[in-house]
Amino acid sequence: MFGKTIQRWFLSLTILFSLAVLSVANSPALAAEIEPLHGFYLTDGTATIMVTSNGCTRKEDFISVLEKSDPPVVTFIRLKPDFCRAASIPYKISFSVEEIGAKVFKISNLVEPAPR
Repeated sequence: MFGKTIQRWFLSLTILFSLAVLSVANSPALAAEIEPLHGFYLTDGTATIMVTSNGCTRKEDFISVLEKSDPPVVTFIRLKPDFCRAASIPYKISFSVEEIGAKVFKISNLVEPAPR
């Protein structure tokens, strides 16, 4: 009888732990995503992307990932979603070519019209 109680207790804890892990893994706050761009331009030492901001977007929310190919391909990824509630506006973020890792490259992000 004591053995069955421990088994049920262990099974209950395992189920609760699994549900907690699944809910955290599926949380949109932790999901990195390839960001649609509203614009892009490259100057001598800087690549500037235009993304959507709801008021809390910062450069630190993004990374650039460079795929070594010919030519190299860069993807801009948003690490932290902007859950603020201000009106959506285009927001410029600049990366140095040193941060990106190449002076000449293609972009893999989708380009969409900016919010109005």
